[in-house]
Amino acid sequence: MRFAVILCLGASVAFGAPPPTSETKPKAIVTPAQVSKWVRMWQKRLHLDDWKVEVRMVRITDLKPDTLGNLKWNSNLRTATIKVLNSVDYDISAAEVPEDIEYTVVHELVHLQLSVLPRDLNRKDVEEQVVNKIADALMALDRGDGFHARSAPVKPYKEETGDRGSEFAGRQAR
Repeated sequence: MRFAVILCLGASVAFGAPPPTSETKPKAIVTPAQVSKWVRMWQKRLHLDDWKVEVRMVRITDLKPDTLGNLKWNSNLRTATIKVLNSVDYDISAAEVPEDIEYTVVHELVHLQLSVLPRDLNRKDVEEQVVNKIADALMALDRGDGFHARSAPVKPYKEETGDRGSEFAGRQAR
């Protein structure tokens, strides 16, 4: 009887989990606490301490197509919400995900820093290029020669309109 129980348990364990395949990529896990830590660190570095910045890790369906994050801010209230793509939805190597999420945080905070400037909604692509280059420079200064720049030509996209007093910006996927 003992043998039958052990045999059944062994079979259920052996057949219960699919064998690993070469197509299965391990997913990097970046926690909301880690993302919040990056927000606070970069917020301080960019002298945005007078802003209340909330960060949310969201699934790919909660972002516009081809984006990795976005920012919504209210200049009057000095509040902002950053959404970053959850690490489980990334399709790059697990080793690259944490740095890419941190880059998205920096990118969105640079948008926030530039929010005091007048915006030309017809030339949003120019703002994205400038923000990408500034974020690249900041990350390169922080990480050194090992940092892989992410700025690339930006696809023009239609600007969203939100509540009065609110603005939107977002980081596009490569």
